[in-house]
Amino acid sequence: MPIGTCEWDIAEGDVYPATYTFEVYEAKTGRSLATFPIASSGSADASCPPTVNVRPGEGRVAVAQSFTEQTLASMLKPFVMQDAG
Repeated sequence: MPIGTCEWDIAEGDVYPATYTFEVYEAKTGRSLATFPIASSGSADASCPPTVNVRPGEGRVAVAQSFTEQTLASMLKPFVMQDAG
């Protein structure tokens, strides 16, 4: 069920809740460190991209609800702040 709508000059779209999956890798070795989900939490307005590409007659566009930068930063902080040891 959509949480809101986006409107552009050429189209409209529905904003749907989403879950994003992130994978964290060690830069030096490429070793996988973690995988974690982040549930969408942004407002419908914040989730709407500034532009959209659609074909004439394509109809409504589906837009994934965004998440906040603060949420992603808090999930990544333990990896950034670890000792290099």
